[in-house]
Amino acid sequence: MKNIDLAKTILGHTQAFAEAVASAIEEMVGLSFVPQKKSLKTIANVKPAGHIVIIHFIGPIHGYYTIAIPPLAASKILLALEGFSPKNQRNWQVEVSDFLNEVINVAVGSAIVGLKKDIGHLTYLSAISVVGSASFPKVSSGIMEIHGEETKLQCILSLDKVNLAIADALKKTRSELERKTEEAKTDGLTQLYNHIYFKDILKECIKESKKNETPLALIMIDVDDFRDFNTDYGHQAGDFVLKQVADIICLSISESHYAFRYGGDEIAIVMPETEVMGSHVIAVTISDLLRERSFNFKIGDTSQALSISISMGVTAYQGNENMETFIRRADKCLYQAKNEGKGRIVTRAGKTSMLNDQP
Repeated sequence: MKNIDLAKTILGHTQAFAEAVASAIEEMVGLSFVPQKKSLKTIANVKPAGHIVIIHFIGPIHGYYTIAIPPLAASKILLALEGFSPKNQRNWQVEVSDFLNEVINVAVGSAIVGLKKDIGHLTYLSAISVVGSASFPKVSSGIMEIHGEETKLQCILSLDKVNLAIADALKKTRSELERKTEEAKTDGLTQLYNHIYFKDILKECIKESKKNETPLALIMIDVDDFRDFNTDYGHQAGDFVLKQVADIICLSISESHYAFRYGGDEIAIVMPETEVMGSHVIAVTISDLLRERSFNFKIGDTSQALSISISMGVTAYQGNENMETFIRRADKCLYQAKNEGKGRIVTRAGKTSMLNDQP
């Protein structure tokens, strides 16, 4: 929740709690209760009376879920309870409290899910039963009645106003930190992951590959004649080309793969659980898509069609080798592809086997 509105938060979640209570009672004893929207309101200090069951929750805020039922209305519920005899009511207060304890535990288990989404992680404690009255003077509360036949209960949600404001500030700070963390991992131009994040991901993928004995592939990519785009049309053209290449790559790889702007015009793709031949096929797909398309770069009022090709080195992780050896082999494949001409793909499955695709 970007800006926590106390009244709206209390009203919305009080109604959700009341609906959960009504549903729990109907499921347990078959009595139909209906939340009364006209009774929904907020007050600064709430003082329920009768049979009261309270659950206290804590987290970024603290507060209370409460059910309150007048003593006379309890008889309707008691008569619906299996095994209860109206001739023997010595323990009727215990019966009512036990039943309401069960109701509130079921209802809170359902209702607190929505509150967690708005506020953050919350932990709730065991229910406490009170006969008489209770008061929560330091919190703001929402009250909603649920009505059955000659019976009504009050469903109350109380939130600490001061802590709610703190929770709002904490949530904003957390969101800002998450945004900055994501920005720190992302290249601003291509929106691919950046070089700093590359080694962290590759290290983790190598660890998983060793542990689970699953394949891992790496593709290194370099844009052919990249300097010419900058020289002939300016650096904006170079940026345009990199963005187009990055977009095609993102369209061609799966959600389990990672693409990085490795540096300058070089891009790396880490491909967990992908055999080298599978990664070779993806490399061919990327190359073909770029070759088949014409990219129009606007220069003032005119448009210049640019042809883009890339060279690629593809390799597979070999058992117990270290990360630097793995990267070097992919780089060697890339350098060989560039030395042999434009738009080539050199794939090395191991130390000797090799595929060489060319346009």
